[in-house]
Amino acid sequence: MYSEYIVLDGDSLESISERNQIPVYQLLEMNELYDMIRLTPGDRIKVPDDSSEWMIKYTIKKGDTLSQLAREYATDVSVLMLLNGLDNENYLYEGEEIYIPKENVQVYFTKDNDTLRNVLNETNMTSEELMNKNQNLYLLPSQAIIYPKK
Repeated sequence: MYSEYIVLDGDSLESISERNQIPVYQLLEMNELYDMIRLTPGDRIKVPDDSSEWMIKYTIKKGDTLSQLAREYATDVSVLMLLNGLDNENYLYEGEEIYIPKENVQVYFTKDNDTLRNVLNETNMTSEELMNKNQNLYLLPSQAIIYPKK
């Protein structure tokens, strides 16, 4: 769950990650940045949304695996990986926080060349319902779109 943030004068990756309570590496991953770049005012980057209505913020415990969490919370490993910017299901660290969809929530990840019509068909929602649940809709590949299970 992401929102767009417009970089202000004096912002850094560290200050933005601290403000959003995520590690810098996760901010880099979700923006597909591969090194510590210098941000300029006006740059647009993705930051986590406050998604407490739709997501559980889970703190990884020793021995946790994505497979076990996916079973426990009735979701897919691929959803957990995409939602949290993870590229390998074997690398979870004790104390790391991840988002897990709540029981009544489904997540659709947009694909290349998705259109609004495709997304509406996939989610079985009206455009009004979709915009109500998802404040920023860009239809960029791998954008998470949340919607209630029906």
